[in-house]
Amino acid sequence: MKRVLHWIGAAALLAASGNASASVLYVYWNAPGANTGVDWGNAYLDLQSALAYARTHPGVTEIRVASGTYTPGNLTTATFSLPSNVKVRGGFAPGAATPNPAANPTILSGEMATTRARHVVTSSSTTSATIEGFVISGGSYNYFASGEGAGLFIVDSTSLIVRNCTIKDNNADRGGGVYALDSTITFDACAFSANSSNYWAGTSGDGGAVYLENSDGSSTFTRCTFDDNFGTDGGAICALQTIFVYNSTFRGNTAQTLGGAISVYQSAYIYDCAFSGNAATDYGGAIYAWTPDVVDVANCTLAGNTAGTRGGGIDLNAATFTLDNSILWDNNAPTFEQCFSVYVYTPHNNCIEGLSATTDANGNFGLDPGFAAATGADGVYGTPDDNLRPRRTSPCAGKGNNTYAHSTIPDLDGRPRISSHILGLCSPPSITVDIGAYEIPCTSSPLYPGLPASHVSSTDEPTS
Repeated sequence: MKRVLHWIGAAALLAASGNASASVLYVYWNAPGANTGVDWGNAYLDLQSALAYARTHPGVTEIRVASGTYTPGNLTTATFSLPSNVKVRGGFAPGAATPNPAANPTILSGEMATTRARHVVTSSSTTSATIEGFVISGGSYNYFASGEGAGLFIVDSTSLIVRNCTIKDNNADRGGGVYALDSTITFDACAFSANSSNYWAGTSGDGGAVYLENSDGSSTFTRCTFDDNFGTDGGAICALQTIFVYNSTFRGNTAQTLGGAISVYQSAYIYDCAFSGNAATDYGGAIYAWTPDVVDVANCTLAGNTAGTRGGGIDLNAATFTLDNSILWDNNAPTFEQCFSVYVYTPHNNCIEGLSATTDANGNFGLDPGFAAATGADGVYGTPDDNLRPRRTSPCAGKGNNTYAHSTIPDLDGRPRISSHILGLCSPPSITVDIGAYEIPCTSSPLYPGLPASHVSSTDEPTS
């Protein structure tokens, strides 16, 4: 009998204090149990309780959050503050072991009962934190040009991972969706949409979706989408640190001055990306750079971007600029419609409107790339129905240069570069990379399952 009583007493103490040995905590706004966070039935009712527990218990490695809408509190200063060495994961159905964010939207919202949060999520001096599977929305911070990072505010953080998050409808003076200072961040499979930064009294307004400040650290974007973001300098991204942008899509972003999609002031490495329908009032409809460092663009497609003054596709003042294996087509500006660079550069193996139809000594030419449906059914660049995949008859097929391709990075559809040709899908076989963001298989193939049927119809259609 004594043993039973001792066990009951220990269990009660554990329930009262949370689970001191738990490595995984659970959050569900409608959990029926003791709300200690130990499992789904006894999950915490709010995320703040789990974060507070994790910050004081280093044994916690993961927080799982069930679908629903969670707000950080009732004050403008309320925020969800990430702890170091903890994965905070949304997208779970109550009771589930694996997340499905599409089916179970888990929303961290800055829209509280009577006000809006200045920063929905904060990472301050964290190490190896991860946030994934959330919608982060509704943050607002406008304060005399000093409001920053309404969605995520990140300072002095290293090895931060933001994965499979939708960051939308946030507004600040700088970095409407994300502001980061002296931090190293990886954004993977994230969607940034309808974030904005404000132009206030002649200053600020930079980085509609993301603003990265200072040269310490770097940020990487892989498999991300940027749609309909607005800023003054950098409609989607304004970077004052080195950035790596891979396999990402930029559509319909707008800058009031420079860089409709991206504006950079340090080094930028942009591979296997597509830019369509972005616009800048002055320079660089898709990409603008002013940097003493490197801007490297390879296997990208830029189409239908516009600039009010110069450089409809790209406008650069970069000490070192490389442009390889890329398509620049139907971009518009009063001068230098496709690309402008202050410094002399030598492009290799590009399809650029306005060049001669005859391939030059460096593999560049000006033949129509033969997009499947560049403006889609609506006839407008920069909307989700755009299809910038070249048809199989495109002159871009097999006309790249493997020297300038990055073989470890797949094409924008996730297919390996060159491999589709090596595996015998082309007749005659080719082992040369294609030009542009998309590799062009020569026939329909089960090697690439799940591709839209509309893209595999006839021999003159792209297969992705």
